[in-house]
Amino acid sequence: PSGYDGDADDGSDPSLHRPSVFAFKLSALLQTEFERTFYMDLDVFVLSTELVFRLLTSSLRVADVVMPGPVPGRHAKLGSVVTAEDGLGVPLLCSCLMAYWNTPKVLAWLHDAAMELMQAKHPRVLRQGDQEYLWLAWVRVHASRGLRVLAMPEEYYCPWKVPRIETSRHSNVTSLRADIRVGQLVH
Repeated sequence: PSGYDGDADDGSDPSLHRPSVFAFKLSALLQTEFERTFYMDLDVFVLSTELVFRLLTSSLRVADVVMPGPVPGRHAKLGSVVTAEDGLGVPLLCSCLMAYWNTPKVLAWLHDAAMELMQAKHPRVLRQGDQEYLWLAWVRVHASRGLRVLAMPEEYYCPWKVPRIETSRHSNVTSLRADIRVGQLVH
């Protein structure tokens, strides 16, 4: 935001308009030094040992960016900002997991989304997050510039059945067991 001084902010003033934490995530994605980058949020559990390899090779052969999606109900978080021209049929994808090329086209998309988020350019967006601003930058500008974004199929990142979770207490330690079925495999 205009006039924000991060060095002087000790976090104690609740009235101070701070940059979105999601803008920092986008900034980090922009800092990649690799030709191809795989990013994953800390709360994502990888179920297949081949996931990263497949995304960085097979998926990136046909796309500039690969993300899971669509995110159910997320279009509603865009509020009244979305118009019919934006392409309501275009899925809003999740940035919890991404594979992307380090190209000017991809970096421009990440940069534009980060800048608009930092400036809170769309205050009527109900969730001021990276996914919403990535989507807006994609459908409004970067899709027409040839940015190819591929939605990963659900089986790559989402269990097909509700996990069975058991907790038990042993030696003052609580342990968690969760069986997650993806296709015919149980993890």
